[in-house]
Amino acid sequence: MEYTLIQKSNPRDLEAPKKWYAIPVNKGCVSIEEMSEIIAKRSSLTPGDVYSAVYQFFDLISDFVDRDQSVSLGEIGRMRGSFSSEGVENPDDFDVKMIKDKRIIYTPSVKVKKQVKGNESNEIVKM
Repeated sequence: MEYTLIQKSNPRDLEAPKKWYAIPVNKGCVSIEEMSEIIAKRSSLTPGDVYSAVYQFFDLISDFVDRDQSVSLGEIGRMRGSFSSEGVENPDDFDVKMIKDKRIIYTPSVKVKKQVKGNESNEIVKM
């Protein structure tokens, strides 16, 4: 992985001196079409079959998350719904409109975490 350095201030102490932090360099995004082509070359499926299956699978994720279920991705990890809300001192004062920032959280499996951490080809280089 490559990184670059950026200077940031401390959000808890804006008067503190800024510090330099490493951030990963993003060199673009691989499309689902490109991934489908690669998977098709590694299997007996056509790119269209792969593309369709992946889209159907991920389309179902939001259905299950809306039903308050997490979705296991096997050795890839797990996806689940989450949100944040405003706080109230008395539970009777809470209103559903105080719920905000609905999102889906992906948690990688232990295997994926080990691959990312331990893959020797993932050399970290300053850009």
